[in-house]
Amino acid sequence: MQKYYCYRLYIILYIAILFTAGRQILPTLLNNANYILLNQYVSRQHSFSSSTNYLAYINLFFHLGNFTTEYQYPPHSLWLTGLMYAQMNNQEKAVQVWEKMPDGDSRLVIMAQNARLKGQSTDALYWLYYADFLNPTSPDIWYEKGLTYEALGLYEPAQISWHMALVNNPSLENTNVRDVYCALGWYYHWLAPVRKPKQALVYYTAALSRTDDLESPSLCYWRRAELYLWYLQQPLLAQKDYEMVVQFGGQPYPALVNAAWAGYLGQLDGVYTESVLFDLIAEYPHELLAYERLLMLYGIQNEQHKASLLLQRAEKSPLHPTDISQLQNMWLMLTSSK
Repeated sequence: MQKYYCYRLYIILYIAILFTAGRQILPTLLNNANYILLNQYVSRQHSFSSSTNYLAYINLFFHLGNFTTEYQYPPHSLWLTGLMYAQMNNQEKAVQVWEKMPDGDSRLVIMAQNARLKGQSTDALYWLYYADFLNPTSPDIWYEKGLTYEALGLYEPAQISWHMALVNNPSLENTNVRDVYCALGWYYHWLAPVRKPKQALVYYTAALSRTDDLESPSLCYWRRAELYLWYLQQPLLAQKDYEMVVQFGGQPYPALVNAAWAGYLGQLDGVYTESVLFDLIAEYPHELLAYERLLMLYGIQNEQHKASLLLQRAEKSPLHPTDISQLQNMWLMLTSSK
């Protein structure tokens, strides 16, 4: 049945070419035949005879399409055909097909992003490899490539890719530029073999200069807050950034706990910090971080009685037994170091 179906397509297309009027009706015939064939392929769960047969039919359409300037190749057909060529490791053909699509490189970036988010970073690099052939100067491709390298633990190539995203976007008007700045800040803050906090701060601040262009302002504020608190010893600036994390929809609990702790380190107001942390324990009884910060506070202020009461409260709380054990060991370490 399938064989006769394909023969009918050949006959219809061949007759169209024989007649002068065929040059006028050919675009419609090509579109209809192409969509029918594509639907047949998809309905058979991508096993229409074989990919080789399907590609033979598509190649016929490409050839006949050259007889008229009015024919527009159906985007879905082009996309699917390119995918099949890629799966057959025919790089040249895949690129030739995708070059006919105005958004071929963007689709490949989305494919790469989806693969990376599923933990399939090697597959993501595969799609970005093809995207490079279509648009080697795209900052979107370089940015996604950096994220993929980061996911693979290849931090130096990630940093190079992010720098290339900036080099290929000299106007700095592309929306992902701020995300690139944040990524580079993270590299110098945490990923680089030799960390450079001041350079990281420059990139974070550049990223946060226009939060409307950032994919995740809360993440960038969190990273800069951590930089201020643990590397640059500027706790009050860290406190402000932790509060901005909450304002931009980030996870409130860790941000509020760290904001309280940063406020204590900056102003040494133990009474206020203690009150805030107890409020957070009451609101989030299953969470550990506020307990840890309170024990650190009691350790600094040498308030063993309060620490003992806190540990008793933790034992009666919904905390997991391993978390309770962790708190007890933490207090032993704090007291033994004195």
